[in-house]
Amino acid sequence: MMGKITGIWTVFAMMMLSVASVHAQTVGSSLPDVPWETIEETGNQLLNKQSEISSDELIELLLNSPEKVFVVDLRDSIDAAGSYIPGSVVLPYEKIYSAEIINKLPDDRLIVAYCYRAQRSAKAWFAWKLAGKEVKSLMGGFGAWSYRAADHPEFEKLIESSR
Repeated sequence: MMGKITGIWTVFAMMMLSVASVHAQTVGSSLPDVPWETIEETGNQLLNKQSEISSDELIELLLNSPEKVFVVDLRDSIDAAGSYIPGSVVLPYEKIYSAEIINKLPDDRLIVAYCYRAQRSAKAWFAWKLAGKEVKSLMGGFGAWSYRAADHPEFEKLIESSR
């Protein structure tokens, strides 16, 4: 059964790569050639939830090691202007496959991408992971963050440190 599930995720990974490739061609950028083994490994990471970080884990990182994390907001700029994760940078979702954006992402920090419900950030995770970046998608997206962050005992400290 596990081989069948792994195969499904590998097919999913191939579909994501195809979508990324078509999207990259339409916006005038390119993705690097990716070996099959990398695609299969990336699909398995999706299967094993290695692609995600919880809101609690992100809060702890932001409180204790903010220099080790780079948070990216992939929501529309109007929504991002209202409420956001402290210290996050807004990047246009339409450009997640562009070489210009990928090359600007740090190589020395964990990149945490988030959006509304973790659908856009999962696509960004896939593209950026294939580009060799250390990246996680925020589990449950901004909705989950909003719910968990408000209950976290040190959330106010995080807000104060971002001012």
